[in-house]
Amino acid sequence: MAQRILAFESDPSFSELLEEGFAGRGVALDIVADGSAGLERAAEERPDLILLSIELPSMNGFLVCKKLKKNAELKDVPLIILSSDANAEEIFEQHRKLRTRAEDYLRKPIAFDELLERVRAYVAVPEPRADGPYPARAADATEEHRGVVDEEIEAFADDAFDALLIEEGESSDAPPAAEASAGEDASETMAGMPAPVEAEEIIALTSVPPDASAESLAPAAPPEDSGMGTADADAYRSELAAAQQRARNLEAQLEGARAATAVAEEARARAEQERDAATGAAGEATGWRERAEAFEAKIGELEAEVAKA
Repeated sequence: MAQRILAFESDPSFSELLEEGFAGRGVALDIVADGSAGLERAAEERPDLILLSIELPSMNGFLVCKKLKKNAELKDVPLIILSSDANAEEIFEQHRKLRTRAEDYLRKPIAFDELLERVRAYVAVPEPRADGPYPARAADATEEHRGVVDEEIEAFADDAFDALLIEEGESSDAPPAAEASAGEDASETMAGMPAPVEAEEIIALTSVPPDASAESLAPAAPPEDSGMGTADADAYRSELAAAQQRARNLEAQLEGARAATAVAEEARARAEQERDAATGAAGEATGWRERAEAFEAKIGELEAEVAKA
């Protein structure tokens, strides 16, 4: 299913950059130049990602961000803030401290390739198709086709990984001729797959029962009418890469939070030490003041006795 990206952008040149960059990538791009209109559009149809420029007419982008993040239906939509302000980095740093902060911040002008890399951390955006733009499909048909693609790719991954494990288990006992034959059979089997499957994807998606037979593990050819091609497999791998990147981003945020917590604990410990030191100094000062008052009283008594004498 095409990813839906909602862009709040009033700059015609940057809007054109977005339209040209996302063209042919299977992305449903919706650009609005007004904050209020964009909020209404997001409420009507929930986007998969939001690009929000701060410089908007009638409503500041930060206020739009606050409204989106306080909306129960839209608060989990990944949001990337963009600004052309000369002090954008300082402004971003302050906004990151808020509870209604965005997922990412970018300063304009920015090259589309760099923007696309940051977008792919949250949603899958495939490369442009060589045979033209992605065809528009009805929502129900798209979901049904996507389900078929996912099931077939997972089935191919299961079969391929199972076949590889069986080949490894038998390689130590099988004679060289049989081993070569098994390799040829495996090559022929893999040739029937619509697209190569990376080892990391296979390991993450599959597990092998110990009593599986070689006959039951032979990968089946894809249905002729499934409609799955290289582009669909590429889109699947792009989604997997985006999920992995998202996980890395969350891990980095977690490490940052832990570091901030450690700094805060250290600052609190120093504050407590300084408070204890100040309390001790105050007590010591009180003692010296009392002794000074006692000396002054003693001096007064001595002066009185001298006057009498």
